[in-house]
Amino acid sequence: MELWVSYTLRIGVTLAAIVVLFGVVLYVIQGSSGAGHLQSMDDLKPGRSNTIDVSWRSIGDGLKDFQAVAIIQTGLLILLLTPVTRVALTLLLFLRDRDRIFALITAIVLIVLLLGFFGIV
Repeated sequence: MELWVSYTLRIGVTLAAIVVLFGVVLYVIQGSSGAGHLQSMDDLKPGRSNTIDVSWRSIGDGLKDFQAVAIIQTGLLILLLTPVTRVALTLLLFLRDRDRIFALITAIVLIVLLLGFFGIV
């Protein structure tokens, strides 16, 4: 069981790092012509007109347009979903082993994680 969980975590973190790195390289290549491009971190201060829209729709639209910021956000989503995937895999493994107590506890943890991920809790 520990082997499957470790593979899940390794693959998730590695995939997230690759996607974020690709997005950063694309961000540098696109320069100021890329949509959502910021000149500096000061552009994100309150009162400035530049913001980074973070929503499912904006990320999807950005990926369609091959925007670097959307690719970086996708990498961060992969990184955030890695522990959720680990808990889901652990739940399946507990169910396979017919360990009802740990399966119940893991199911509750998974529900709380998913509710938090979608902003419900």
